[in-house]
Amino acid sequence: FDAAGLHVRTIPIGDPVESPPVRVWELPGDSILVYQANKVITVFDAAGSRARSATLASPGPDLEADLLPLGAFRDGSMLFRATFPRDSTLSGAGRRKIRLLQYATDGTLRGTFGELDGATVLYQDRGGYIFGPDASAVPADSTVWYASGDHFDLREVAAGGRTLRIDRMTKPGVPVLQTDISAYRQAAVRQVANTPRAETIGATLDASVFADTFPALDRVVLDDVGNVWVRNYQWFDLGSGKSWSVFDPDGRFLGEVATPSILDIHQIGADFVLGRMSDGRGHEAVYIFDLIKPGTGGTPP
Repeated sequence: FDAAGLHVRTIPIGDPVESPPVRVWELPGDSILVYQANKVITVFDAAGSRARSATLASPGPDLEADLLPLGAFRDGSMLFRATFPRDSTLSGAGRRKIRLLQYATDGTLRGTFGELDGATVLYQDRGGYIFGPDASAVPADSTVWYASGDHFDLREVAAGGRTLRIDRMTKPGVPVLQTDISAYRQAAVRQVANTPRAETIGATLDASVFADTFPALDRVVLDDVGNVWVRNYQWFDLGSGKSWSVFDPDGRFLGEVATPSILDIHQIGADFVLGRMSDGRGHEAVYIFDLIKPGTGGTPP
């Protein structure tokens, strides 16, 4: 689609059932990079023609086969999150270990950004660890921004896993109240109503553990000029929107920005935020919001 929302072309990707597109990224020169469910990566040129395709190499025998795409570096290589198998010898709650992997566009494994903390889980119980922190990561130019989620720490990591710097903000943890637990349980029951899971959801919730405090953050986004946007954790809202803390490339705190709760952000430019939203009937549209910075004049939309 062009900037006015008019359809320009349709690019055939592959079988929509066997190999649907999972993520799509824009590359320099108006080409696009597509990662599909069958672990094939394809580069299309500006005219929509298939330039090259490759299958991702195995992440290795010590990691689970499923990979989560996190983004593309500026040279077209990609960042994936791989998870170590669950350790059956452990009990209680803990962080599953992950490894951040860099793949080239020919599918070869280029390197790693180290072994880091992933999601918080219950190792042997039937339930889950509710409101536990999970890791967030996003590729920059040649490094990765990583956050564990439990504290407001943002770490820049170089290839090989070396930490270059850590940006921190002092934000006290928000306690999980009994009202939060009750609301979560009610929402979970409603979600599985009239499905086979309805019979077991009570036992699953009884076996679950709720965290004492909410995570500090739950997403990291890098904008087009190198600023790092960190989304403050909020498990539900009443129309108040999502709050982001923004840092410049040197780690200096720039301020807070609020975005609509249902906006799925795809790109943040120097003066705009682009994302997708859908209404209650499932109709989707792409929205562009002006990003008005202090001292530039204008009124925020």
